[in-house]
Amino acid sequence: MIGKTIKNYRILEELGHGNLGIVYLAEHKALGLKYTVKVLYPHLAKNDIYKERFVKIAQAQAMLKHPNIVEVLDFIEQDGQSFVISEYIDGPSLEKYLQSEKKGISYNKILKIIEGPLNALNYIHSKGIIHRNIKPSNIILDSTMNGYITDFGSAIVLGDRTTQQGAVVSTAFYISPEMSSNPKNADHRSDIYSIGCVLYEIATGKPPYEGETDYEILQKHINDPIPPIDIYNESLPKKFIFVVNKALEKKPDDRFSGCGDMLQALKGESFKNYSVKKVKKVSSTKIHPESERVDKIRKEPIQADSTPKAINPIIVIKRQNKSVIISGLIIFVILIFLLFKIINNSLTTTSGDMVEIQSGCFEMGPNKGGGDHDEYPRHSVCILKFKIDKYEVTNEKYIKCVEAGVCAPPNVKSSNTRKLYYGNNQFKNYPVLYVSWEDAKKYCEWAGKRLPTEAEWEFASRGGDKSQVFPWGNHADQLKANYNSNDTVETGSYSPNNYGLYDMSGNVWEWVDDWYDANYYKDSPSSDPKGPSHGIDKVVRGGSWYGESINIRVANRLKFPPDIKSHLIGFRCAK
Repeated sequence: MIGKTIKNYRILEELGHGNLGIVYLAEHKALGLKYTVKVLYPHLAKNDIYKERFVKIAQAQAMLKHPNIVEVLDFIEQDGQSFVISEYIDGPSLEKYLQSEKKGISYNKILKIIEGPLNALNYIHSKGIIHRNIKPSNIILDSTMNGYITDFGSAIVLGDRTTQQGAVVSTAFYISPEMSSNPKNADHRSDIYSIGCVLYEIATGKPPYEGETDYEILQKHINDPIPPIDIYNESLPKKFIFVVNKALEKKPDDRFSGCGDMLQALKGESFKNYSVKKVKKVSSTKIHPESERVDKIRKEPIQADSTPKAINPIIVIKRQNKSVIISGLIIFVILIFLLFKIINNSLTTTSGDMVEIQSGCFEMGPNKGGGDHDEYPRHSVCILKFKIDKYEVTNEKYIKCVEAGVCAPPNVKSSNTRKLYYGNNQFKNYPVLYVSWEDAKKYCEWAGKRLPTEAEWEFASRGGDKSQVFPWGNHADQLKANYNSNDTVETGSYSPNNYGLYDMSGNVWEWVDDWYDANYYKDSPSSDPKGPSHGIDKVVRGGSWYGESINIRVANRLKFPPDIKSHLIGFRCAK
């Protein structure tokens, strides 16, 4: 895109990534003024729902006229792409400012930074708009430290069905408890919680809850009391502590009724007879299930990994030798990375639409804490060499089995948002839906293959990295998988894992061969386990387009009756 001209705007450089698209800095050819240009992500541009949402959000933001909201100025369609032109604020994001600020921030400066965003939120809430993704990177500061709210990609307009569809792409550090547990019922007070998290970070240099995984952080938002803010910053006024604690109440009814009230309390205008109450630990709120068809997905208590962490010794480095040691460490890390890639590539062989996975051992189950009871105990498993499909089985491939008179066609031809999905050439490369476990098994046998075992599936999903939570790392990323969205996407729309396998997380749950037993891991064989000999339900893996990030973890397990046919379930084969 760099150097390309969009109507009168010449693209100069990439500024960053929003929820729906990439943001660029551009210059008007005639006026010489700077603007920002957002273009919808290519993989979302294929989806009519997201294209419509992109337009609706731009229209809604263009109607907003407030001094602390980045203004949308134009919408352009060119070369089959959609572009939103907005004003350019010449300054850092609050995130970058906090990273560079080493001396601490005075209370007056905190108030200066946050006053504009609070006023802007109060304004958009009065217009029936909920931002849903308030975080430091979405607040831009100008040279006078005024804050501007940007990136309305996750916003919803009350009463507009289109904007209420699609993902809630919020960052775990700033997401409200109700946005995790029941996002459809979240209102403007969710934004109040998020701006409270931002205030907490401005004052302390860290968000209220941290963890190694998004799942761990979300659970803390739901269950854990607020870490006392004055532990990190004893100079804060009592009214500030009160405001942050009230904004971060677990129950929306206990928070401020609006951002205007919150700002007045910060200024002391409505701050009388306050008391900074101790926050009680609330009872566990369940993350909302993947589908109304499923009665139980997250019913069991979370078991944490009890393995003690090693304490690192303190290393004293002389100033004159620090650069040499750092350079050596960098070279060492690069060599280790290259060695891993060489070894990892030797563990797989790609042949046609399948990848051959070499024999290996790994720890099966969650390794970063969290997870459900049926994912424990974490245990060592060794897998023999096998092959697995690169992609989920598509409509086009499944139709061939139906035409051969072997497979039964799906009993429903639609998907969540498409009236004609199966049999429609437009969606031939999308995963087949509404297939039972028996249907999947029959297809794989017809193709000269079989369903993968649960252990094979997890081993392949990890892509050779035995420690990560997702196929790509330890943090959820909607640029890497289709989850928390409206429907399936074309197979292979996202980058593969290190084994060259696509969509191992998200898009559709995948049937595996194993019967489900919640306690199977306690007595599972260590060598090439095949699952229980009998059962009532079958296991599915990988999460779907509908689910939250906790559902797409590589260790996550779910059960379904083998005869169920769902818009959430597909499969891939092995041999």
